[in-house]
Amino acid sequence: MTKKIEIELPCALSDDEVRSRGDYLVELIARMDAVSEEKSNVARRYKEQLSGLAETQRKVAAAIRTRCEARMVRCWVTYHAPCEGVKRTTRMDTGDVVSEEPMTDAEKQLNLFASIKDLEALAGIEPPEPPPADGDDDEAQEAEQ
Repeated sequence: MTKKIEIELPCALSDDEVRSRGDYLVELIARMDAVSEEKSNVARRYKEQLSGLAETQRKVAAAIRTRCEARMVRCWVTYHAPCEGVKRTTRMDTGDVVSEEPMTDAEKQLNLFASIKDLEALAGIEPPEPPPADGDDDEAQEAEQ
């Protein structure tokens, strides 16, 4: 009795089969490179996410440990207080003085004049006429006629 079977045995490749396998190998290498690059990009994104989460975790842990955190707080800056050339920064929410420090040269030049009219008067400039309000043009034209 005889039966047919198939077993894997070495076989010589033809020149066409060698070329075909070479083309397939080039395609496999390109696909492996693409998957490897994608893996690196995904790993980089996860690393950035983990880094951001770790930083947030450190900040929250520090806030819990110290029972304090930095926040944006509205403040008043008072110039020439408590004395000439010094500015005082005061918290608007608690009234606590945050700092007292020397004014910069630019800050010392602020508010030299109480109003623009005072400056114009000193310079001898007459202020320009204000533009007519909406609807005033019709009335002014009628008055001229």
